Amino acid sequence: MKFYDDIGEPISQNPRVLVQQLDVNIQRIALLDVEQDQLISFLNALTDSDFDKYIPDRVPSGLNPGGNIR
Repeated sequence: MKFYDDIGEPISQNPRVLVQQLDVNIQRIALLDVEQDQLISFLNALTDSDFDKYIPDRVPSGLNPGGNIR
């Protein structure tokens, strides 16, 4: 979170990229520490290592359920 908060300063995170090369539309997030913690907790809640990754052989629509996965 600190990385994304700092890029709006503007501070280049890469010594090979000048501040003048940064997008002028980048703005600082300016979240309080507690808000950053809450956002990180929310993003972690979206990660489910138990998610069923099984691809069925067929689906009611008749479309290829695996897409172009080979």
